[in-house]
Amino acid sequence: MAQAAPAARAPKVDAQRRGLYATVAIACKDLGIDDQSRRDMIAAQCGGKTSMKACSIAELEDLVDHLKRQGFKPKHRGGRAPNRTGPGRAGARALADAPEARKARALWISLYHLGVVRSPKESALAKFGERQTGKAALQWIKGDWHKVIEALKQMAEREAAVDWGKLLYQVIDPETGKAFEAVGNHPRLSVIYAQWKIAKRLGAVIDDPHVAVEGFGRGVTGKSAFQFYDDADFDRLIEALGGKIRKAQKTAPAEGDGS
Repeated sequence: MAQAAPAARAPKVDAQRRGLYATVAIACKDLGIDDQSRRDMIAAQCGGKTSMKACSIAELEDLVDHLKRQGFKPKHRGGRAPNRTGPGRAGARALADAPEARKARALWISLYHLGVVRSPKESALAKFGERQTGKAALQWIKGDWHKVIEALKQMAEREAAVDWGKLLYQVIDPETGKAFEAVGNHPRLSVIYAQWKIAKRLGAVIDDPHVAVEGFGRGVTGKSAFQFYDDADFDRLIEALGGKIRKAQKTAPAEGDGS
């Protein structure tokens, strides 16, 4: 009888996870958070992860708490919302969602996965942004986002040897299905190439000339080459390499992260 206890607990965990998924979905709908902003929020609050399925129960609970701080008011069991005195979101700030803010957030999370900054959280990025602009909240930066973005790009170049220049890479023609070469800026690939070098230097991946990053990526995405990737695949690979890098870093946390 005692051996059956673990199996009996498993459905409760599954039900708890489903309940947290539903709560996050309801909260995002109530707060007007779209799909892209939701993914940004998950990455910022849950260590750079790109979906709720990758999050632990504790991380999902923290995500719900974050949404409550943004103004989400869960309904009582009877289905009635609690009484409010004044606007329900007074004092709460939603994620800054200007295109420049999203770019800065993506760069910050990339720096986390490069092992340069300790925390991927929005609060850590806000501290960094304050040092660059004097604005205490990301929502107040507005016309000064270029200062934050350039500082983040320079940090990636300086601390992780990221090359933001043009790359030669292959893409699939959607009409013919054939691969062709393209030349241009590809920020995600720039981060991945830098990550691969760091991971090899740290011994986090096999240091062998016959082992390529696309081979590692196959185990993460199930796709054989970068031309078959979409943005979500690149993000999963960045996340996986980031985990390898952080695990291999057994020294003091990187400086300059503002966390």
